[in-house]
Amino acid sequence: MTTTAVERHRHYVGGTWDDALEGGEFERRDPATGTVIGIFQAGGRADADRAVQAARKLYEEETWRRLPGADKQRLLSRVADWLREHQDTLTRAVAAEAGKPLPWAEFDVLFAADYFDYYSGVVRDIGGRTIPNLRYDLLAYTLKEPAGVAAILTPWNFPLLIAAQKAAPALAAGCPVVLKPSPLTPLTALELARAFEEVEAPAGLFNVVTDTLPGSPVGEALTTHPDVAVVSFTGSHENGRRVMEAAAGTMKRVALECGGKCPNIVHADADLDAALDAATFGVFFNTGQVCNAASRLYLHESIAEEFLEAFVARTAALRVGIPADPSTQIGPLISEAQLDRVASYVDTGIEEGARLVTGGGRLDDPALKAGNYFEPTIFADVTPDMRVAREEIFGPVVAVATYSQIEDAVRAGNDSPFGLAGAIWSNDLEVTTYVTQHLRVGMVWVNEFLAMFPETPHGGYGLSGVGREMGPEALHEFQENKTVIQKTGPRAPIFV
Repeated sequence: MTTTAVERHRHYVGGTWDDALEGGEFERRDPATGTVIGIFQAGGRADADRAVQAARKLYEEETWRRLPGADKQRLLSRVADWLREHQDTLTRAVAAEAGKPLPWAEFDVLFAADYFDYYSGVVRDIGGRTIPNLRYDLLAYTLKEPAGVAAILTPWNFPLLIAAQKAAPALAAGCPVVLKPSPLTPLTALELARAFEEVEAPAGLFNVVTDTLPGSPVGEALTTHPDVAVVSFTGSHENGRRVMEAAAGTMKRVALECGGKCPNIVHADADLDAALDAATFGVFFNTGQVCNAASRLYLHESIAEEFLEAFVARTAALRVGIPADPSTQIGPLISEAQLDRVASYVDTGIEEGARLVTGGGRLDDPALKAGNYFEPTIFADVTPDMRVAREEIFGPVVAVATYSQIEDAVRAGNDSPFGLAGAIWSNDLEVTTYVTQHLRVGMVWVNEFLAMFPETPHGGYGLSGVGREMGPEALHEFQENKTVIQKTGPRAPIFV
């Protein structure tokens, strides 16, 4: 496969490559250049049902869920190896469909492989627990059983990474998977399916069905399908709410990761160089299209002027350009619609009285005119009621405010409907402990930002979602817990 030629791609269902049953197709363009990178199947409800039935058949045959842990481990490890063996090709594919600079596209690939490695180890240690001391003649224990077919709905910002982040624990838990990628990034999902084909995974274990905007007929069909037991979704909180509502009719398990508005707090005694580096990376990495982006920056008033001046200088020096250029640090936004969204938020910030310090516009470089490029943007003097402080922009825009006491910073950080992650920069143990204990988010970094690993659970409070991904906690989203109470001796009659 090459990412520069226009290829026609099919669904992967039940171990075979097939066209959509209704025959529709759509094209996807590189967000950096506008070049067509592939033609994909515009699937519908019938395609979703076909994939679910293939997965359901495998589940009922118990071919996968009863397979010994050592055998599951070997297959998941082979998927990880396949991803690394095809690292160069996959990196170019991620860069082409998601507009990522090559080093970060490669990160997407390698982190995806890490997920399969991690869960290949975890799969051999899945079990319940014994419950002691109920009564001398009773043995009680729990069993962890796969819930059933898992539908995985993934976003476009980390297309391969998040597909692996969800699929690996689902498969380790014993659940066959139906993956519906974002219509903006279907290419690498189908390459992941190729990995399962080439490692000779059981037919129906891993299925991919693509669809196009608007409406997401495959996504709607999966969330309402009676034979789907679990839906795992990452995307906006508006769409997460729709997924939850759709799944309610069949009482499915639902795991949602729905974005954030992460506070990044820099205290008076912080290592300012380290905090500057993290603040710049934390909000402009992946062009700000990151759920954990450090999009709210709270500076202690004693260091605010110095920090902001240095932050502006670093931001102005960032190199925005074509992802294939090795010097590029920031690529394009994913689509023209996202470009318009970000520009609209900047206009709103100005109208509401925030001070535009740097950036704020579309790039006028003739070499970039075909792509969806936007300047890295900093707003200062932001108040908590402003939309740029409350809503997830999902672009290279940061809202800066100041505080005097750490309690004020935490109060401001918690003044949000989101609660995904946050950070504190300080060398004072009392300060960092206060923040970690009082900031209402699912992950807190101390003198660090965006450090994440397959072992570390991830998820949030409030509109940031339901459940946890990564770590052993991710397995729980795909498992049923069965309690067994067994009599170990003669039973005395109760009614005599």
